[in-house]
Amino acid sequence: MFNYSIFSWEIPNDWKTAIVTPLYKNKGSIDDINNYRGISVLPPPFDAVDQKLLILKLRKYGFSDSAISLLLNYFLNRTQYMKIDDVLSDAKHIKLGVPQGSVLGPLLFLIYINDLVEFLSNFKVKLFADDTTLIKSGNDLSDLIDDFKKSIKQLIT
Repeated sequence: MFNYSIFSWEIPNDWKTAIVTPLYKNKGSIDDINNYRGISVLPPPFDAVDQKLLILKLRKYGFSDSAISLLLNYFLNRTQYMKIDDVLSDAKHIKLGVPQGSVLGPLLFLIYINDLVEFLSNFKVKLFADDTTLIKSGNDLSDLIDDFKKSIKQLIT
């Protein structure tokens, strides 16, 4: 099936579906939904990744049109379900994200954030997996906060 997928440039729909099970983080109230983390055996998304921007970055790094076409096919019609005990929720379409829990997902995510350091050049930026830390020192906290806000605004526009 994998070889067929490569040669046909199509990803089977079953590979685009995640079943998410909430897992209690062992802190805070068990009744608070914020104290749960979604776990999936099939790949859930890194939710913040804008797929259109990722495609532009892949082109910038020289990915072939065929490879990009395959990724675009993978991004189409992705769904996920929530599973609690043996009960599945209705399907939810995934509009953002890259596949997590696979070899491909982290690579795509790293490509997506690779130029982050360029946009935040007035900060020391530490990246590890999907965690980012911005470091800057100064004498006036208000100025530091303003600088941080300006940099983030520039990054998201």
